[in-house]
Amino acid sequence: LNTHTYLFTPDPTMGGGIAYDLQINDALSALSGAALDPEQQLDFSFTTTKPDVLSISPSQEDRLSLDGPIMIGFNIAMDPDSVEAHFDLLSTGGNSISGRFEWDDSNKKLSFTPSEILERNTSYTIRLRAGAESLGGLPLETGVETTRRTHPAFSVDPQITPEFISYYSQFGNYQIGFTNPIDVEIFRSALRVTPEVSAKNVYLSNDNTSINLSGYFQPETQYTLV
Repeated sequence: LNTHTYLFTPDPTMGGGIAYDLQINDALSALSGAALDPEQQLDFSFTTTKPDVLSISPSQEDRLSLDGPIMIGFNIAMDPDSVEAHFDLLSTGGNSISGRFEWDDSNKKLSFTPSEILERNTSYTIRLRAGAESLGGLPLETGVETTRRTHPAFSVDPQITPEFISYYSQFGNYQIGFTNPIDVEIFRSALRVTPEVSAKNVYLSNDNTSINLSGYFQPETQYTLV
């Protein structure tokens, strides 16, 4: 790279998961003629990395959106053509779902978007077979296979009981959970409460699946949310 940095690129590439020893010639000298410090370490060892899957999104705790995407993160840069040839999104009947692949600039993150809307409340299998190669030609030794379930029909989540929490001086918060993420653009205009709540604030949970209504509520008063 320059007079004080040396870059060595092996050809052919090194094998994956192999320990290598590196030795610097003790006769190496600077442009000024100065020799290396005889007490300096000149022998080094390192082990090359094998390709591996670091993450799959959505996680197993989350639902798969009907329009995707599915994202897979790798520990090193991968060969897009090889990975795409080894990837499948399968329906419950074992049929492969077609879609569009996209990669980030580092070739470490794959995004797959189905060509058609997926079925609601249905399990799909995400499969990446062993043999998918890195940019250096190293194969993925162990494949990955996992399932994700899509969102059900949109409704109030029957597994989450709506809850009102009173904090102080008639100030409280009411939360309603839903089975799907809520449209962040319209949720405030779609919610009406009677009678009116003083200092009302309506906001979503971090995953956009719950609506929170906070403000000052009158004691022993029945409120209606529509």
